[in-house]
Amino acid sequence: MVATHYDYGINEPPMQHAIAEIEALVRSRHPDAVFEVFPSSNVAGVYMRIIVDIDEPDDVTALIIDRVADMQIDDELPLYPVTVRRSRRPSTEPESRNAIPEALPVPIESHDAP
Repeated sequence: MVATHYDYGINEPPMQHAIAEIEALVRSRHPDAVFEVFPSSNVAGVYMRIIVDIDEPDDVTALIIDRVADMQIDDELPLYPVTVRRSRRPSTEPESRNAIPEALPVPIESHDAP
């Protein structure tokens, strides 16, 4: 594989095939996953950020780890997937009926009453 110092073969067919394979594997269980692929600035390789909307991103890592290891060892591809949970923004929807309402101010009663 021909690679420059900066791109680590990111545009070469073997790396593109590996990226597509990992993406297909993840999408088979998490169709809404978002992928960002970019050369690393601190490791000789390519990062593949996998963004999912699930509580345990490690479930995605478990799904792909064996195949990624094969690609790294057998195919000598420096592909490093990193799974992260999509950030959750505050909801703009009305509060649930089960939500605990904020405490209301309690009026101060005068104890000086006759």
